[in-house]
Parts: sequence; C-alpha cells; structure tokens
Amino acid sequence: MSITADQSTEHKFWELGNPVMWGVIATILVAILAGVLGFLQVCDSGHSFVEHCETNAMRFLNSPPNEVGDTLAGFAGALAFIWIIVTVGLQSKELAAQREELKLTRDEFSKMAASQSQQVDILKIQGDIFLDEQRQRKEAEQKDFLDELLLRLKGRMEIHIYIGKGGHKKILFEQTYQKLGPVDIYTTLHYSDLSIDEYFARRVRELYHFVNSDFSKSIIIEDDNIRRWLVDLRSMLKQVNSIEGLSHTQESRISRLTSGEIFDQSLEVLLEKVQTP
Repeated sequence: MSITADQSTEHKFWELGNPVMWGVIATILVAILAGVLGFLQVCDSGHSFVEHCETNAMRFLNSPPNEVGDTLAGFAGALAFIWIIVTVGLQSKELAAQREELKLTRDEFSKMAASQSQQVDILKIQGDIFLDEQRQRKEAEQKDFLDELLLRLKGRMEIHIYIGKGGHKKILFEQTYQKLGPVDIYTTLHYSDLSIDEYFARRVRELYHFVNSDFSKSIIIEDDNIRRWLVDLRSMLKQVNSIEGLSHTQESRISRLTSGEIFDQSLEVLLEKVQTP
C-alpha cells in the first residue's frame, strides 16, 4: 500500500524526536493551564467585610492596563521560552543530520578512493600483462630469426674444406670413406639425424680438435676461398651473438651451441694462419 505525501508528513510530525511536536504540545498545555486558571474564582472580602467573588478572567479584564500587560508578557515569555527550546532542538537535529550526511559523504569518498585504487591496480596488472605479451612476442620473433640464422650457418658449414698443401691436406670436418673401384670417395658427415643444437655441438667440437691438433699447428693456409669462408662464418656467428630480445633460455642455448667463445676463437686461430697467395 502506497503512502501519500500528507500521510508521510503527518507520520514525521508525530515522531518522538520531532521538537515541533513537543513545542505544539507545550503550547497547548500552557493555553489549557491559562484557561483553567482563568476560570478559577477568587474571593476577596475587602474593607467592607463583604465577600466578593469573581473569576481570574474577569479580574484580568477589569485590571489596570499595566497589570494586563504584565500578565500577557508573562504568558508570551513562557511561549517564547518553549519555542526557543524548540528552535534549539531543530538546529541540533539539523546539525546531527548534517554530521550524518558528512559521514556518509566521507564513506562514499573512501569507497571511491578504494575503487580508484583497485582500478589503478587493475590497470597496472593489465599493463604488466600487455608488456609481458609484447616481450613474449618479441622473444618468439627473435627465436625464429635465430633459428633462421643457425640454419644458414649450418648450410655454410656443410661444405668440403681441405686445409694444407699437396699431400698434406686434411679435411676440416669429420668424413666417411668409401672405396668405389679405383676411386676413393670422402664425404663430409652432415649429421642429418641430429637436431640443430646437437649438430653445432658436434661441429664446434670437431673444429676445436682440429685447431688444437699437431697438424693444424704446423700448416699455413694460402687458399683465399678458405679465408672468405672463415670470414663468412665469423660474420654469421657475430650476427647470432648480437641478437637482442631473446629469452634467457635462448641466450643459454646460444652459449651452449657456440661453447662460449670457443667457436669464434677457433675461427680466429685459422684466420691467423691465412696468407695471401
């Protein structure tokens, strides 16, 4: 059942905490008290010893103007005192309502601040997620680029390189030997069954052993093709080592593939043995 505006106002008027209601009640009580006192009879014998009775109202009407004024002033003072108290009560109630409103406002501001703080945290998390996704995409792109470089480097290494002169030549990488009639066939091992990581580990180890062999220490390289090949290998290896934005896993992978600086140092040793023909 709906409540009309008049019913709501009436309900609020009769609330115990409403000072106006108590002011009206006090005013009515004062008026009733004045009426009761006005109808009370007062008897006075005076100097004639004859009792004369009349009501207070009649005495009030027959009183001198100054007494009438004093009576009305006393009555008005009582009513003024009542409504001063009512006014103070109303102001106190308004101040209490304002304090409650300020408290609610502070609570709302606190909630808003907490909400904004949560939004900032969410935005920060989203920003971190975005940066992490960017980093992962870049790492994936750089890994693909690394794999491409390693394949190119592998292709450049899978050639027959003989170092030495005359009957003192020796193939750089391991080979298989096959006798086919009067022909000797030497084939460089391509390790097609190995992964790219295992391939480089094997090749770097072969190159290191060759460089540190007695044969390598006693030779001089006069083939310009070998010099260009060694320069190409070092250049491609430098590209591999200079790739930025790789994950820690891929950086460790490069270190394993090249055995630290062993690969580059071995190529540098061979380049030092190259002389212009």
